Amino acid sequence: MYKTILTFIILLFNLSFSAQELKLKISPNPAKVGENILLQYSVNDKATDFIVPEISGLEIISGPNASSQSSYSYINGKTQISITTTYSLYLRAYDKGIYKISSAYASVNGKKIKSNSATIKVNHTQNKTNKTNKTNKTNKTNKTNKDLFVDVELSKRKIILGEPLLVEFKLYNRFSMLENLFAKSLPKFNGFWVEEIPSDNQRKIEEINNKVYEVYTIAKYTLTPQKSGNLTIEPLEIICQYFFNQRVVKSLKKEVIVTNPENMPKNYSGLVGDMKIEAEISNDTIKANEAVNYSLTITGTGNIVLLTWDDILTLFPNDFEVIQSEIDDNKIFKGGMVRSIKKFDYILIPKYKGKYSIPPSSIIVYNSKEKSYKTNKSSEKNLIVLEGDNTSGIQSKNYEKEINYISDNTKLKKSIKYSSENLSFSNEIKRLKYFNDLHILSINIFYFILLLPILIIIIIKIYAVFDNKLKSKNKSNKMQKIAQKRLINAKKCIKKKDFNGFFEEVEKSLWNYFAFKFKVDSSNLSKETIYKYFKQNNLNEEIQNRFIKLLNECEFARFSSTKSKNMKMEVILNQAKKIIIEVEKSLK
Repeated sequence: MYKTILTFIILLFNLSFSAQELKLKISPNPAKVGENILLQYSVNDKATDFIVPEISGLEIISGPNASSQSSYSYINGKTQISITTTYSLYLRAYDKGIYKISSAYASVNGKKIKSNSATIKVNHTQNKTNKTNKTNKTNKTNKTNKDLFVDVELSKRKIILGEPLLVEFKLYNRFSMLENLFAKSLPKFNGFWVEEIPSDNQRKIEEINNKVYEVYTIAKYTLTPQKSGNLTIEPLEIICQYFFNQRVVKSLKKEVIVTNPENMPKNYSGLVGDMKIEAEISNDTIKANEAVNYSLTITGTGNIVLLTWDDILTLFPNDFEVIQSEIDDNKIFKGGMVRSIKKFDYILIPKYKGKYSIPPSSIIVYNSKEKSYKTNKSSEKNLIVLEGDNTSGIQSKNYEKEINYISDNTKLKKSIKYSSENLSFSNEIKRLKYFNDLHILSINIFYFILLLPILIIIIIKIYAVFDNKLKSKNKSNKMQKIAQKRLINAKKCIKKKDFNGFFEEVEKSLWNYFAFKFKVDSSNLSKETIYKYFKQNNLNEEIQNRFIKLLNECEFARFSSTKSKNMKMEVILNQAKKIIIEVEKSLK
């Protein structure tokens, strides 16, 4: 009996070992081309010596990664321990097909166990090759024959002068273990106004001619042509760093055909897109010589980033002093490729009381889709101006009344009669004294009236001198405020650690300051123009060189390392403030 029980226990022990199984779980299955596939082998015991299965046609991108999990339970006062060991592998397929996975092996308590074999079905991705090839016909051969290349994607190949264009530089990679990217040479955009758009650099999967690529968007720009003709986008050259080596890859040149819009109207300034204009006034009733804010808001898409005061057709009453206050362009996105907002603020100061109507302001925009010009107008605004305090008009009327009153009282109403009956020396002396005082007063008033115009002329000239100085000072302060506003935005970028935004804000501030100060059209902005206008205004060569050097530093600093950017930001901000102040002083 004892032997029978012992035999039964040994048999159960052996069966428990034989029941150990290396279970396989595949996720997802079926999978898509380029998708990560997870293989998980698990056994309910402590396992060692895992042997990877034979996998042909699939790339192992990670693993095998071992992990174990233990759990404790109490049954009938006894502690039981449960251990699970898991081995994970990540695979990737670059071609459609059915792939076989052979058995994997592991050791449990000195015995070798194995998993079942399996198959993985891989289908095509949803990205269509035909669409990609149509978009990039010029690079079809390049994409088919290379495992690593940079492609340049344009939103359009033929555009109208002033029409924004989106350019994307994309890296296509089929090599594994890509670690980092470095710019060897940056593209050049001669003849374009350039705005860089931040790219996310997120990895995407794209299938081209049955080949799967990792795709990275490494650079994005909005380009606005400043001249017509065939304009060339120069190549971008980058260094791709892998685990063991590095490769250099270069994009191809791209040509953009830029044409002028036909039948341009007389007042057309070059706006292209779809925009509307709205007017707003801060108050509809004020007193004479008080200020009121008047703003024009342009909303839409197109080359709104290049919109200036001169592009807006405005007509204000002659009795208004008009000050161009500031431009708010903080809501311009992707260089105007998507809906953006730009705001122009004016300060209006009416001189006299009355009811005024501010006519609609307008912009002329060419719509490239409809191939037509549109004149968009704002609404008309009414302003009631009340009489101001202590106005000169009121003083002049009171003065005239006073003069008339004196002249009327100097006329004698009756003649003096000399007779012995009523002759009294004391009364006569009083009368003579009264008329003598009137005579003296009349002479003083005469000389006062005679000298009054000369006195007024002197006062006007003194006022004009001080007024010119005040206007000059206000104008200088206004120019510095416009430049300082840009630099304030740059200072905010420092706090946000937005390096690219900081250098872009400083560079824009310098260009806008130069364009406004020297009345240079945005289409003519270049470093040669800076030399030209600085020389015409007798600015010394040192200031010229420092101004251009600062622009160059902002342009190249965006592509330097993060540590280098952080160190430069405060220095460049101070240099920008200093160079603006020096230009102002030199022009006075």
